[in-house]
Amino acid sequence: MFSLNLVYVIYYSHTNIFCSFCISGPKVEHFDKTTPLDVFLKYTDTDVVDDTDVVDNILFQTNLSANQRERNFLPLSREEFYGFHGINLIMGYHELPSVSDYWKADQDLAAPIISSTLPRNRFAQILSNLHLADNEAVPNNNNEKLYKVRPLISAMNANYVKLYNVSQNLSIDESMILFKGRHSIKQYCPKKPIKRGYKLWMRADMDGYISRFDVYQGKTLGVA
Repeated sequence: MFSLNLVYVIYYSHTNIFCSFCISGPKVEHFDKTTPLDVFLKYTDTDVVDDTDVVDNILFQTNLSANQRERNFLPLSREEFYGFHGINLIMGYHELPSVSDYWKADQDLAAPIISSTLPRNRFAQILSNLHLADNEAVPNNNNEKLYKVRPLISAMNANYVKLYNVSQNLSIDESMILFKGRHSIKQYCPKKPIKRGYKLWMRADMDGYISRFDVYQGKTLGVA
């Protein structure tokens, strides 16, 4: 069971999430093109609420973090970030025993699209420096375990609502993301198909479109 506080945070505090006279689906005024890449970039590039560039923030915070830690890091460019992002998507469905294998010349391991996009060492550099928030700006009384990724979560939640007409039939339920590592918010749910990982609360309409999500961080934050 979820608490009334959660319902208020996820649902009632975000008004005008659906249009009673609109057909559910993408808001055409926001999409000049409808290729999968164009739609993906529309959701991830810009926070349509305050018109801030999500990728620009990632570039700024990544370069700032490397500078704060006095690392020898060539400033990350937008083109490199898109390449890095694409490589991670490919690694999700084209699995190899080791990350370094993607850059090997062996015929049974080679992934030319990856090795031609970014050198292995540059990929590793970006991976170790990637940031979404300023480490030195964390409030002293911060209890937000997802502080470092909150800017992206907030921007995407805003885009989910602003770019799509959701239907009036909505559901709020749990969802699990598989994670085998260690983290204080990792959950064990023995009755779920995915038993260990991150637990999310999601609000979806009857077509399966997710209009808002948040990551469960424990009962201490008032989300049960």
